[in-house]
Amino acid sequence: MRGPEVISTFHNIGIELLDDLQKLILRMSESTGRYPTTNIGGWKSDEKFFDTPHIAVRRLRHDLERFVVGLNITGWAMVNREGCYHPRHQHTNVLLSGVYYVDPGDPVTPTVFEDSRGEEITPPQIMAGTLVTFPENMWHYVPIYQGTKPRITIVLNAKREDNLTISRHA
Repeated sequence: MRGPEVISTFHNIGIELLDDLQKLILRMSESTGRYPTTNIGGWKSDEKFFDTPHIAVRRLRHDLERFVVGLNITGWAMVNREGCYHPRHQHTNVLLSGVYYVDPGDPVTPTVFEDSRGEEITPPQIMAGTLVTFPENMWHYVPIYQGTKPRITIVLNAKREDNLTISRHA
């Protein structure tokens, strides 16, 4: 059984960090290998992005921790260029997931979510500095990106501090 299908959207998170984050992530995408991913054609960092010793990353982590109080977050950066997409998938064994938009692309290409009835939900007003949080196991995908500049996101997963998750067999 799935938990509540609540998608929350928060705007203007870390907007003073966006330029530095964009430069850092693009530099990483050009100089480091691509971590295994189902993101077709896109680049993904390793899942320890928040351990990157860069002031903008540390400040963003601090800002994001306001939304996941008492939870341990992990995350990775993603870059999609024209023609890239991320097929339908879900995150498991976490309590909460999120997508932070460093640059939502041009045209803006938000992540599309699917509710339990199979209806698509697209969060409104996605812009740079937007955080969208959603429950684990909520199906979602990124449509084929048609833009000319990179679409840059940071994905996060949150678990309890002890990294235990809730048993599904209670």
